[in-house]
Amino acid sequence: MEQVTHNTFEPSTHFNFERIRNYVGSDKDTINYILNLTIDELHSSLSIIENHVLSNNLKGIKDTCHKLFGTAVTVGLEKLSVLARQLEHLNQFNQMLVNDLLSKMKLEINIVVKLLKQKIN
Repeated sequence: MEQVTHNTFEPSTHFNFERIRNYVGSDKDTINYILNLTIDELHSSLSIIENHVLSNNLKGIKDTCHKLFGTAVTVGLEKLSVLARQLEHLNQFNQMLVNDLLSKMKLEINIVVKLLKQKIN
């Protein structure tokens, strides 16, 4: 399974803008609409995952990460999709591992939200 590192910052490794353009073309209004929806979804999913972690709800974590993976892959959020997939495929609730992946996910969401906002403005 691919591991995510944050040692270097190359925007295209976090957000592959061409992926979204392949789906919707170059219409700026449509792209902005989708990017805004994505930002809302990222914040919502993170909040839900955090609640599932607090209650040790592995099924909830896996279900929410499955949905987040779909969003991330569709929009081109490369590293976030890897993190979501790692959490989705956990076989047991390991507090240290879950906390580590959640911490990386929070960082990655912060990075991609900034990148998405740059594309909107």
